[in-house]
Amino acid sequence: MTVDAVEVQEMQPPRGLSLGPIIAIVVALILLSSFMFFLFWSPDVKVVSVINPEDVDTNGDGGYDSIRFTLVSVKDGFRGLDESARITIRHEGQVVHSADKNVKNEQTYVDIKYDSFVVGNGLYEIEASVGDASDKSDYIAAFVPTSLNMTIQEMTDPLTGEYAAFVVVTPLFSLGESIGKGFNIERFHKAYQMSVLITDPNGEELGISRYMHEERDLNDGNYSEIFRITSGIMGWYGASASMVNQHVKADSQYRTIYPEGGDATRFINRPPVITQFNVVTSRIRVNQEMEVTCRALDPDSNGGLTSLMINWDDDDEIYEYELTTNPATINLKHTYTKVGRYNITVSVADNGPAIGADMNHIRFASSFRIVEVNLI
Repeated sequence: MTVDAVEVQEMQPPRGLSLGPIIAIVVALILLSSFMFFLFWSPDVKVVSVINPEDVDTNGDGGYDSIRFTLVSVKDGFRGLDESARITIRHEGQVVHSADKNVKNEQTYVDIKYDSFVVGNGLYEIEASVGDASDKSDYIAAFVPTSLNMTIQEMTDPLTGEYAAFVVVTPLFSLGESIGKGFNIERFHKAYQMSVLITDPNGEELGISRYMHEERDLNDGNYSEIFRITSGIMGWYGASASMVNQHVKADSQYRTIYPEGGDATRFINRPPVITQFNVVTSRIRVNQEMEVTCRALDPDSNGGLTSLMINWDDDDEIYEYELTTNPATINLKHTYTKVGRYNITVSVADNGPAIGADMNHIRFASSFRIVEVNLI
């Protein structure tokens, strides 16, 4: 029996996989995961800064209405900011404002209206918090009047130049010694709404309401608002006033303020007016008779003229003549016996006491003319 030879081949074991590429892949995955984590899952804000709170005009009308500060947020990681910042404002230790502000950039401008946090003059602490990071800054408010001063005055109208009666209202303020900032009205007065109620001698009422200096420019140092009394009646007038400050919170004690001394009263008597005072000639001779003509009126509807007084300036006498009409015209004659230069003075008086006033309420108007007396 023949046995065929069988060729036996040696089996080679399979090649083993190399560990190098595997390690490289694992490291790459770890690095990629870390990068993705910092890019998408690491928004931690480490530093917050509140910078430079200042007054701003957000309405563009020339008057301040808000504060603005810069909120700077510094974070870890690469992902863009999309956080909520908590803004808290305190005054004298009390929280007066609290709100959230969405922060999408490392530098964000934050505007806050006065009427959402201001309760009075003084120091305000502004705090911003993003996560565990926070910062504080101070702001000083110095534009909140605390009361009013009100008077009724007779004076020259700054707009027309006419002599008239006015209710004058002036905001008063108390800043305290620790403010370190002077009261500033020029950029804040547009939020001061003043209301005045005027009562005339007949009991008729006139209400006027407007924003401060709405009808005239604000002059430096002029903190008053004036309301003209248009009634032409002589007698006792009364006035009350209030002011709403739209820059302070609705629940502030200074939102609406009133005159310290309460209502005001005054006897108004517009002075008479000399409308004509003519001298026939300004140069005359000794012992020559001269003539003057004087015409006057009382502008009050219930007024009148009582007397005219003239001083010819050649003796110590003042000559008085009764007036019974309004207006009144009177012609007077006089003779000078000496050479000289004379100052003729005329005055007229109205009937103030006849309307219930005392003698101090009589009003006068005066005028003068100069004449020269020569020998020939």
